Amino acid sequence: MAGVLKLLERQLGLWELKRRLADMGKRPGRYMEGHVAYGPCLLVSRERGSGGSRIAVLVAEQLGWHVFDREIVDEIAQLTHAREQLLNSLDKETRSHVEGTWRPELKPSDIGYEKYLRGLRQVVLTLGHHGDVVLLGRGAQFLLPAQCALRVRVVAPLDLRVRRVVETDKVPAAEAQAHVQGFDSDQADFIQKCFQSDANSALNYDLIVNTGEISIQGAAGIVLSAMRDKFGMQPPRK
Repeated sequence: MAGVLKLLERQLGLWELKRRLADMGKRPGRYMEGHVAYGPCLLVSRERGSGGSRIAVLVAEQLGWHVFDREIVDEIAQLTHAREQLLNSLDKETRSHVEGTWRPELKPSDIGYEKYLRGLRQVVLTLGHHGDVVLLGRGAQFLLPAQCALRVRVVAPLDLRVRRVVETDKVPAAEAQAHVQGFDSDQADFIQKCFQSDANSALNYDLIVNTGEISIQGAAGIVLSAMRDKFGMQPPRK
């Protein structure tokens, strides 16, 4: 928990510094939806073992952004004081929008998700409003306007993903395959349950990268190039 709070404090400080130095509303990739501005953001969805997490980190390092993975977003969403700290960074009108009435389309058997999804939405919309962040997982592409973010899906062949998990987690192949398939199944179930959508549908993304034939570094370069193309951003600093 302490690590999450420190990351949140650093991000809030970074936003405040940028606000003082420049007009954040004029940044490339900024998008207005009603009276609320969003972006720019990078949203990364990935298969287990595809290298999506590493790609997110490499791109964030080039841009000087922070990565908020699904564990961090979940923890902020469920910690009332952390979520309140994040919401306090918003002006009154934006906060009213973020906290506004929203009822996810859940089945009766999934109604227990409603409170969690409300917290998740508040966190994702606030992060998306401030922009300059990478969000890894948690269905952010279904909560933020498509125009404010580059939505990326990272995939790879199953056998390669299993081998990568064997190497990184130091577990037997059978256990690695169970982890990979369990992660993918849980992700698909979450997206279907909470957003009534298919996590694997190409229509939910701007870019799909297969790291079976492209290196992780090469994939990060492709993502950066796509961000410059979509948002008209300047090349990343050297």
